[in-house]
Amino acid sequence: MAADVGIQMAALSAGLRAMAGTIEVREVTRLLDQAATLDEEEPLRSSIARFVERYATVRRDPDALSEAGAELRRAVELGVMTNPPDLSRRDIHG
Repeated sequence: MAADVGIQMAALSAGLRAMAGTIEVREVTRLLDQAATLDEEEPLRSSIARFVERYATVRRDPDALSEAGAELRRAVELGVMTNPPDLSRRDIHG
């Protein structure tokens, strides 16, 4: 099952705010609570959990926090990508 769009947007927002250094603890806590509603197999859930763990150790290091935010943002981007219908065509995709 795909992640809920609201949770995807919350994760994207958290990632971008972490990259900008403006994320707050309550936003991270809220995101973790939202992620708990996802299936355990959902990749976004584990990405959010990694971000929250990392946030606890790097929240005062702007560079590391920005990197953690970028990783979360990338996880959201990968989660919304779809496979092209012609993916199996070797003449196009090799």
